[in-house]
Amino acid sequence: MKNIKINFRGFCEFLILLGFTGAVYYLFNTGKIARYVPSKWIKYGIFYLFILTMVTIAQIKKVFIEEEKVRFGYSIILIPVLLIFTIGNQNLDGDFSQKKDIDIGYREVYEQDNEKETITHHLLPQGKISIDPSKYIETLTEIFYYLDQYHGREIELEGFVHSKGTYGEYQFIVARKVVSCCIDDAETLGLLCYWDKEETLKEDTWVKIKGVLQSTNYYDETVDRNLTFPIVIIEELIETEVPDDPYIYN
Repeated sequence: MKNIKINFRGFCEFLILLGFTGAVYYLFNTGKIARYVPSKWIKYGIFYLFILTMVTIAQIKKVFIEEEKVRFGYSIILIPVLLIFTIGNQNLDGDFSQKKDIDIGYREVYEQDNEKETITHHLLPQGKISIDPSKYIETLTEIFYYLDQYHGREIELEGFVHSKGTYGEYQFIVARKVVSCCIDDAETLGLLCYWDKEETLKEDTWVKIKGVLQSTNYYDETVDRNLTFPIVIIEELIETEVPDDPYIYN
């Protein structure tokens, strides 16, 4: 019986490919893939997983061809695979957004008045404004720029408590993390809120609120002027669990 020789270099390459295939499958199977790529790109990830699987299978035959010298430098490629399985996948919290200084939605929207001409006006339906996560950015942009048309309307939204005490007593932002490319570039976008029981809330607590949309003034040192922006006078607040996917994808 002919002895079967193992090509250790081919075997190492097979293990690396198998590791990457398993890691990508793990991300899809656990739903954690959404933490690394926007939801609109996930379909391409499925195609990538299919190709990677085919390449891994094709690599098997190279394990049994003429032996070549093993290059242990390949082992460094396994580091990303090990990190995927060993490093915890924590959601970004308020401390991260504080470091990036991005309570966006006020400074950027009001920095230049002439920018309003470039914004598409999407009139929101009559009645209560319910902010759907799939239209989160569009809805808030509409409110920021055309506040006079929605002043006094009922509104409800869900997000985490952010920047308590920064804008005034009993005021805080109910916000969501907005991801354009990956989690590392996440920004914070939300609406300023007023609630006279604010002291009972902890930073980063997830809440669902209902209230009335009003306006308030805030002096922004960055642009050296008073800005008028929306504020929700909360009538009802319920603490909720963190959603399965807490991010908004741009």
